[in-house]
Amino acid sequence: MSQHSSALVHRLWAHLTPRRRTQIVGALLLSTATSALEIASISALLPLLSALINPKQLVTLPMIGSLLDVFNARSNTQILAFTCLLFCSLAVVAGAARFALTVSLARLSYSIGSDFALGIYVRAIRRPFIEQLKSNSSDVISAVSIKSEIVVRQFLFPILTIASSGVLSFAIIALLFVASPVVTIASSLAFGLLYLCVHLVTRERLRRSSETIDVETNNIVKKVQEGLGSVRDIILDGSHKLYEREFVASDTPLKRARADIQIISQVPRFVIEAGGLVFFGALSYFLASRGVLSDSLPGLGVLALGLQRLLPTLQQAYAAWACVQGAQHAVASTLDYMDLELPVEGDTARPVSFTRSIDIDGVRFSYGEVGRPILNGITVHIKKGTRLGIVGKTGGGKSTLLDVMMGLLAPTAGAVRVDGVEIDFRRPGGWHKLVAHVPQSIFIADASIGENIALGVDRKLIDFDRVRWCASKAQLGDFLGQLPQGLETLVGERGAWLSGGQRQRIGIARALYKSATVVVLDEATSALDEGTESAVMQSIEGLGDDITIVMVAHKIASLRSCDQIIELRDGALLRVGSFQDFADDPTLVEKTKNDA
Repeated sequence: MSQHSSALVHRLWAHLTPRRRTQIVGALLLSTATSALEIASISALLPLLSALINPKQLVTLPMIGSLLDVFNARSNTQILAFTCLLFCSLAVVAGAARFALTVSLARLSYSIGSDFALGIYVRAIRRPFIEQLKSNSSDVISAVSIKSEIVVRQFLFPILTIASSGVLSFAIIALLFVASPVVTIASSLAFGLLYLCVHLVTRERLRRSSETIDVETNNIVKKVQEGLGSVRDIILDGSHKLYEREFVASDTPLKRARADIQIISQVPRFVIEAGGLVFFGALSYFLASRGVLSDSLPGLGVLALGLQRLLPTLQQAYAAWACVQGAQHAVASTLDYMDLELPVEGDTARPVSFTRSIDIDGVRFSYGEVGRPILNGITVHIKKGTRLGIVGKTGGGKSTLLDVMMGLLAPTAGAVRVDGVEIDFRRPGGWHKLVAHVPQSIFIADASIGENIALGVDRKLIDFDRVRWCASKAQLGDFLGQLPQGLETLVGERGAWLSGGQRQRIGIARALYKSATVVVLDEATSALDEGTESAVMQSIEGLGDDITIVMVAHKIASLRSCDQIIELRDGALLRVGSFQDFADDPTLVEKTKNDA
């Protein structure tokens, strides 16, 4: 195994649970036991062939003679029957052991693959929000759904196969060496030289194929996502051919690389099998020409059976090695996800009490150490129950300020305090429980309307009475009344059967269901008509003064109910005022119209 492969095995081992490590050790012990049974079944051929030629001579053999005495086998027929039964029994037991070993290795490999897929998925959804912004979703999908499978089928299972085949091959070679040292050494050197030559010739192609599989697997997922995500534009523009060509440009080299690995893994098989038959035929002729064939027949039979078991085992090990080499890049990129530190969150998050105010104190934020400041010294005081509006030109930092306030992005400088206590951005889960977010683009799961309103809650635990109340408050009552299945109506993938306004209202109902004390509306009503928007805002206002609402809007009219409005420009706080102050400014009204 190459140095790179060994390093990958070490990395993979580090991510295995103690239970999986114990299971691997158990599988290797089972492999050793299986090898012992294989050797016993091959060895049992020697007394069987001897019994066919001269049964009486078996009585003089120490172990066989003792067994014949135990079973009281004296006649030639009894001796022959005993040796036949012994050989058949060991062959059946060895075959059953091989089957059990194969099942054990397969189940263990795929169980570990399931562990890895879950581990990657957990790390993907628990990574800090800023890391989420930097990552590509197609890479994550590829790692979870495809590359974790490659880890199993083309790396872990082959490695276990190499280990088990190696134990068996060593045992068979040792047996053959006892039977015929010269022949065993000569054949081992010949077969070893052949495999070495194949390795030297094919290793560079295997490396390139491995790299191609890693890159193009990601590209395939990306192309499918882009094609399905822009299908409306594809139909309107008639650009089907372009997307099809781009897909083929990634899929063809991917399939070719996999084919190359498959071909390389089988190359020695045909030469070895043919060479083994030629070697055995030549040896038989040599013994016959010397007149010792009959005396050598038992040993020759053991040699034939040993080679018959050894050659497929060697080929299986080589094919597994080729798979390992071809999967290295994909496995390395998959383990990169597993190497990510798993955030400590959930029950360890510090509870947050919000009874007085939120203070954004001198907050600065930029992406990276040398990035352009997105927020530049923002200071805002928000009393509990306040309705705060935020306006400003596109790119002014409004959404980034919301992300910092919600605890999604840690400020580069400054602090966010709740009731005077600074938010711990390493473990912001306690604050997250108090905040609900209604973005401009609402995520809709392929589930029922009720499940989308209570998103993130197990269906068995959903309070559907509260769901109905939230739907009513978000002005979804009339819409649900027109549906035969009401809240149980399925909305299709990404809410395909919903209008933009209906999606927004589901998002608002979702925020209400969470019982959050802070509701952040990021252009949440932009898709609603004026009448519906007014009704929704009135229902939100009716929730009481214990709910703090922060709204981002382009239209000043959308912020009519706000107690205070701030304007951001180029990441800085430009001014603070009431709704009337901003409404009376014709310049700002014109700007917000243009931005909208």
